[in-house]
Amino acid sequence: MPAKPKVPGTLNAAALFAVLAALAGIVTLVVTKVSGEQMLQEVFAKALGTTPADIADNEEFKFQVGNAYDTLSSRGIIFTIYSAIYLALLVPMRLGMTWARVLFNIFALQAIALLTYTLTDEVPTMLKILGGVNAAAALVAIVLVWLGPSNAFNRARKAYNKARKQFSPA
Repeated sequence: MPAKPKVPGTLNAAALFAVLAALAGIVTLVVTKVSGEQMLQEVFAKALGTTPADIADNEEFKFQVGNAYDTLSSRGIIFTIYSAIYLALLVPMRLGMTWARVLFNIFALQAIALLTYTLTDEVPTMLKILGGVNAAAALVAIVLVWLGPSNAFNRARKAYNKARKQFSPA
């Protein structure tokens, strides 16, 4: 019977990058909920050449900031859902399960597309940084789960499980 294969560093690193992407998604929601309106007032004030206090005092601007905040808040919730998916797939992905690697790719690519859109939108700089970290970490994780050592481990794991079933008493 073949020796039990050892999880390669590529899958361990992919798991760490998936955790980093998940944390960035969760922190995005927290930052948005804690200081999103204040950050948006600063963005609006800078764009209009005025002060955040003037934005806060004007009913029309408050309405616009409120709409923008609702959008940011919705995005934060969406990225937190993707974070939960990443964390749910973490262990099976690290163990080289093909289905988990495929699902991670599907969800990570969707999130990266949304994050790219967010990066091109007029959002506060802090949220752009968190979005960039999230997208970069997810992209690195995607690459790592499909590198040669990850694929070789998956084949070795399947061969080990097949041999174990073949030699186990019925």
